[in-house]
Amino acid sequence: MSRINRRALLLNAGSAVIASTVAATALATEPRRWDQEPSSDLRALIKAHKAMYTAFGKAIHEMDCGQGR
Repeated sequence: MSRINRRALLLNAGSAVIASTVAATALATEPRRWDQEPSSDLRALIKAHKAMYTAFGKAIHEMDCGQGR
């Protein structure tokens, strides 16, 4: 028979409480309409993400070129 310690039990119980609260909150909110424009904050986040992804790709490419590949 497996034994579970107090810390693991509390962690699992806490995770279940948080997960059920998040799920209930998500179900209680109105679903986003697909024809609705994203917020300006989301558009700024997407723009920043694209810029960082591009910079990351360039850095990887430069590392590859520097190794003689």
